[in-house]
Amino acid sequence: MANNDKVTSKELQTVQNIINKLTTYMEQTNQTLFSLAQSFGFAYQPFNSLIKNKTVPSLSTLAMLSDHLHCSIAELISDEFFLDVNIIHEINQLPDLKGKDKTRIYIPYNEFVPLINKQFFVLPDSKNSTINMVFYLTNEVVSDGKFIVIYKKKHIIIDVLLSSSKFILIEKNNKEERISTEEVTPLAKFFKNAVMADSNDNQIRSSIIQSRSK
Repeated sequence: MANNDKVTSKELQTVQNIINKLTTYMEQTNQTLFSLAQSFGFAYQPFNSLIKNKTVPSLSTLAMLSDHLHCSIAELISDEFFLDVNIIHEINQLPDLKGKDKTRIYIPYNEFVPLINKQFFVLPDSKNSTINMVFYLTNEVVSDGKFIVIYKKKHIIIDVLLSSSKFILIEKNNKEERISTEEVTPLAKFFKNAVMADSNDNQIRSSIIQSRSK
């Protein structure tokens, strides 16, 4: 770890971005700071200094961290969180997310934190080959937005306008329609759209774009 007396605000933000990824990784893998240091082959004290005291890491440390997290140094220090998810080509595959194809998406950290334990996946938009829809699995409809559900024994995507314990108000063919919650089995909720950036080997790298719809 580098030992600098003066740390700029930009350096602090960069260190915080690294810490965000490490703490998220610890939560996802159910590890403590000590066990994470051991699994990465780091001495605990310098590792603890990075997390607790926000010590600016050296280039070699950045390289080691990025190697363990399977990302580039640029991805490690970015304020966006990277996430490798499955590509689901047919919604009737849900809720099973097993598949051969993977994509890497980038999510602003503050948007990812509330959904840190959600299982994300990408559904290619059949109407636009450059757009991919990012969803996450859920078993409830507690807000408005676009959802994948099982309705009348079919996997469909619905636009929810309002939900309650007894009914769900959806938009269908530019008209409002009320359906009973007992008739619907929620599977996933739409998060955002992702634009294809480039591809390398069997991994597709995508970047999140702001969606116009919820």
